[in-house]
Order: sequence, then structure tokens, then C-alpha cells
Amino acid sequence: MQANDLVEKMLIPLGFPITENQFIPYADKPVPSPPYIVYVIASESTDGSDFNPSGLINIDINIEFYSEKRDRISEKQIERVLSKNHIDFEKSYVYIQSEELHKTTYYITLINKEM
Repeated sequence: MQANDLVEKMLIPLGFPITENQFIPYADKPVPSPPYIVYVIASESTDGSDFNPSGLINIDINIEFYSEKRDRISEKQIERVLSKNHIDFEKSYVYIQSEELHKTTYYITLINKEM
């Protein structure tokens, strides 16, 4: 399963609009109002030797939760989903004054086997 498919499969049941990288507005589909989730596949790296015999790829993903006010209940829901799926995370929070949005970011690493 691709990393983006896995992230969406885990988070869609929470009911927030979700997209990879950014929401792109269309005439018939505007950018959703917060709260919503944007995830970014930040980097990929291999483990092992130069030839990567293990076939393992580390995929670093940032899951960004945006809301108009800090929503600790929704943050806990996201954290429960990550924990339920045995995914360790680091978390940071920032208020984006220019956007008047609160952003909580979860930094995760998935390990994927190359096919």
C-alpha cells in the first residue's frame, strides 16, 4: 500500500476534509473551511547498504491539522488513530497569525517495503 493511501485510510474516518500537499480550489469545489487535514510526504530514504537489499524505505510524513481555534479534542482523536496503528509521532503547534489558523503538526515515519 502506498504511503498516501495508508494515511488517508487511517484519517478519513475522523470526518475531516483531507488532502495531500494543499487544497486546490475549483469552481465546483472550493477549499473547505477548517478544520481540515493536509499531509505532506516530506522525505523518503532507504535503509541498508548502497543497494538497499532489505528493500525498506523510510517515509517521513507531516500530518497538519488546521482549525480556527485550538481543538485539543480533535488532536486527541488524531493521536488515538496514530497510536492504534502503532505509529509513533512527534507533535508541534503554532498559531499562524496571517491566516488566523491554528496548526498542529504530527511528524511520523512509515517504513514501507519496496515491491
